[in-house]
Amino acid sequence: MSEITAVGVGLEADQLTFAAADALKRGARVILHTGRVGCAQWLEHQGVPFETLDHLYDECADFDEHAERAAAHVMAAAREGDVVYAVYD
Repeated sequence: MSEITAVGVGLEADQLTFAAADALKRGARVILHTGRVGCAQWLEHQGVPFETLDHLYDECADFDEHAERAAAHVMAAAREGDVVYAVYD
C-alpha cells in the first residue's frame, strides 16, 4: 500500500500551514473531504488537481456511513499511489 497523508486545511485558504501546502503540492493524489473550503480555490489557483467527496453527503444516510465510505475511497485510492487526504479542522 502507498502512503496516505492526512492534512488539516482549515476552512479558509489563509489557514493553510506551510507543511500542509507542501503536502498538497508534492504530487500525490489529492482528495478533499469537501470542496467547500478555501483550500479548494487555493489548489485551483496553484494548478493542483484534486477530487472531493462532496457526493457522499447526498448519497449516505448518516455520518457513520459517510465516514465508512470516505475511508474506503481513500484506501482504494492508496492502492494506486500516494494520497493526500485533506480535511477541515
